[in-house]
Amino acid sequence: MSQLISHGSVGDFLEKNRSYLLKREAQNNLILGICENLKQKPRNELDHFLSVEYNGEIMAVLIKTSPKAVLSATTYQEKDILLLCRYFEAKDDKPVAVLAETLYADLFARSFNEVSRVKTRLMLHQLTEKPESRDTFQKFGAAGEGDIDQLSNFLLAYEFDTEHVSRLDISTARTIVKQQVDEHRLFVWRDAGAIVSMAAILRRTPNFCAIGNVYTPGNLRGKGYGRSCVNELSRYVIDQGYAGCVLFSDLSNPVSGHIYNEIGYRPVSEFCEVSFNQQDAF
Repeated sequence: MSQLISHGSVGDFLEKNRSYLLKREAQNNLILGICENLKQKPRNELDHFLSVEYNGEIMAVLIKTSPKAVLSATTYQEKDILLLCRYFEAKDDKPVAVLAETLYADLFARSFNEVSRVKTRLMLHQLTEKPESRDTFQKFGAAGEGDIDQLSNFLLAYEFDTEHVSRLDISTARTIVKQQVDEHRLFVWRDAGAIVSMAAILRRTPNFCAIGNVYTPGNLRGKGYGRSCVNELSRYVIDQGYAGCVLFSDLSNPVSGHIYNEIGYRPVSEFCEVSFNQQDAF
């Protein structure tokens, strides 16, 4: 019989489920990265770290550390996902959305007693071979303190492009960008000395880095700036000793997926974000 386990801390969750997550490290980069970032922080009472086991074997895991939940599963049994749904149906802080591989996002949506809609379909890509450099004139580099204001505005614009509404204010965006700069995780491509594109290392797992926040202003697109920035950041990650990189592309924008494929990224798995909150749909 399947059993749902609610873990008392992120440390306990990782101790019990790390091996399961690492078996599909690329697909589980989001859960692994979020949990690693939370290990040194006080437990938020609204956080949930769940797993479903059958005869001692892990079938699914789910974390909710924000209004949204992230689910990873390998089960073939709908009842295992139903256990997770029933858990939240008894709570006041239900997730407003769930992100998972498409099969399991759809299954969660069908089992969850809430009205749902597909918000975003994503493709996870993985790169394991170092691409050739495109940086003949050394236009790629780490962002610095003097770039924070401009890149904070880039981040706001990126949020608007991807979410169709920016959920950040300029102060929050600046805090995020400053942390990324301080931790040497934010990189830029320059043309004639001016920043024309950015990309960030969002998460690190034992063997991969997840790249994201790839943004080029609309009036500068079509010139290969974003591609060059991602290309060089991917080279940088592999030079740091990682086995490779992962990143997501929006399936509604096939151009980005094509560009990543040209760099050397290969599709791994399709993901889907399903929203349960009608206000979150806009």
